[in-house]
Amino acid sequence: MQWPNEVLLEAQALEEGKLATYRTDAQRLGAPEVVTKLLRGEPWDQIVSVAREDPGIDLIVMGTHGRTGLRRALIGSVAERVVRHAPCTVMVVRAPQAKQPA
Repeated sequence: MQWPNEVLLEAQALEEGKLATYRTDAQRLGAPEVVTKLLRGEPWDQIVSVAREDPGIDLIVMGTHGRTGLRRALIGSVAERVVRHAPCTVMVVRAPQAKQPA
């Protein structure tokens, strides 16, 4: 399926705005260097490719939803694929569980 150019440009601008906010937040919290990239393709493949191309990358930190069973089998796990293929250490952090009402 192909999207009209205007839709893609609008989505790209929105995502670049989010990345700018994340970069600013990280710098405010003391990150020594923050580089962001907006790429197209399979997420795990793009992450691994960037890590392979830049020898300065020695750690990938990423979140996971912690899906298991059939949902994971059908949807796949970006984090798992990155862990399996990355040329460096990968730290996977599970998102906090929502508290269930008592």
